[in-house]
Amino acid sequence: MPPRRSRSSRRGCASPVKLIEKGVRNEGVWAMIRQNIRKPDLLLGDLQSQIASLEVGAAALRRLATRYGADGMIEAGARILDMSEAAMRAAIGRMPDGTYEFTDWLDDDGIDLDKPIRLHVAVTIAGESISVDMSGCSPQVQGPTNATLASSNAAVMFAVMCACDEPFAANAGCYRPISTFAPEGSVVNARHPAPVVHRIAVTHRLLNAMFGALHQAVPDRIPAAYYGNSYVCTFQTVAADARREVLVEIEIGGTGAHPKKDGVNALSSGMHNNSNIPIEMIEAQAPLTITRYELLAGSGGVGMRRGGLGLAREWRIDSPRCFFTANMDRFVHAPYGLAGGGPAAVGRLVLVRDGIESPMPPKSDNVPLQQGDRIRLETSGGGGFGDPAQRAPEAAARDRQLGYV
Repeated sequence: MPPRRSRSSRRGCASPVKLIEKGVRNEGVWAMIRQNIRKPDLLLGDLQSQIASLEVGAAALRRLATRYGADGMIEAGARILDMSEAAMRAAIGRMPDGTYEFTDWLDDDGIDLDKPIRLHVAVTIAGESISVDMSGCSPQVQGPTNATLASSNAAVMFAVMCACDEPFAANAGCYRPISTFAPEGSVVNARHPAPVVHRIAVTHRLLNAMFGALHQAVPDRIPAAYYGNSYVCTFQTVAADARREVLVEIEIGGTGAHPKKDGVNALSSGMHNNSNIPIEMIEAQAPLTITRYELLAGSGGVGMRRGGLGLAREWRIDSPRCFFTANMDRFVHAPYGLAGGGPAAVGRLVLVRDGIESPMPPKSDNVPLQQGDRIRLETSGGGGFGDPAQRAPEAAARDRQLGYV
């Protein structure tokens, strides 16, 4: 995920071709993919597994259609959507009417390093519907930190569902009471061929902006900002015989404190659904050693409820050469606190060579490393909630005992 791509076509293949047509593999397409990826056996195996899982799902749908008929399935699907729509409208109807605005920021796009990217939302609740105006967001940028409208809408819908006071089946019916406006050519609705490979950064931050706005409507339900960023880093090791291995890691941070409880330490949150790669797996498959992996004391925001902690992870290069690429954010604009709670710590990326620590840009492309170098990443925690002076003494004592502060 190089941080300085300025066109979507530079990301990779975007050709409108079919992997499988009429049940038969398009071997030419598979061969083309194999020739243009670093780890063909691994990637193509994953791709074939995904296709197999789709076949399992298709078979299940065919069984349902055989049992209930196509008309019965269509009718049942429509009723499920209608039920979710009704539940969503009822939940929105219990929120106070009004327009609520909030702004959060991305540090930069990796090219214009002194130009932060604005994510602004105006959320209007009117009866049983919600409209979200994203026209206050920055124009699309040169770097790959842009989002498609579909990605941005996903963050909006997710935020609204989080603000509801009861659970219900999540499906397209939930989206019907929610409308969005995002001008084409903005960072939340980029115009082709703008690069969008790091769109997840935009949606993370848009989700945090939505939480900030919805907190004003339902302050008892919304937590402070979570880490709101994908800490993406890639190591391409080069052995003495020129053999290469590639490791892609996506790290996480802490969640924001909730009005009723502390944030969670080092938890995949918000727009994320990934888990960590076990250390044993990395060290068995690549010439890398994980020398540090721990919760990062003091990284969560202070408050009546403490923000969750971020983490520290450190990789040592064991191959003669290595090339390192990073695409990260939250190194300038910290995850915010709410209701008097403090912000979380910002991230840090450090190169340790011969015992000397040197800060690295969070958006770095193909940085050459040598054997013995260490890369250390420190991620943000979550923002705090409420006045820190109101934190229960026993909770503060536990924080100290566990080394959280």
